[in-house]
Amino acid sequence: MIITRKFLSSFIAFIFLFTLSGCSIPTDFYLQNLTGTKKIIKINYPGNIVNSLEKDTYGRFSFNYIDDVVNPRLFKREKNIKSLGKIKIDSTSITVEMGPESTMRVEKAHNYHWNWRIASIEIDDKVYTIKELNENSDKIKNDYIFKIK
Repeated sequence: MIITRKFLSSFIAFIFLFTLSGCSIPTDFYLQNLTGTKKIIKINYPGNIVNSLEKDTYGRFSFNYIDDVVNPRLFKREKNIKSLGKIKIDSTSITVEMGPESTMRVEKAHNYHWNWRIASIEIDDKVYTIKELNENSDKIKNDYIFKIK
């Protein structure tokens, strides 16, 4: 059996593409409260989250926070990061209170899935759509940070 160069090139390209299709990159979404006051944050989801809350083994709804304005890299390095308590939970939203001058991870996701997992975010009764959050967030590497000023 003679293997042609074209066949070998095609085979290698197929293997390369197949290998890359399984890759994923962490793309978390953060809020930074740059003000000196507490903020009430309501995260609205596109569907019912009750079952997802019960089965949250990945920490998607943990709302990790640090009492300082920090780089998202710190969330990946630190092992024992505090979680915000949830003030109110209903079928499609979770409300938390964010401290002044702090950073909170809102969504722990891969491949930019936070765009589809969150419908909108309300900060002090002002609604921000996903489009507004995307446009007004700073992108650091693969993470997005929306700054409350």
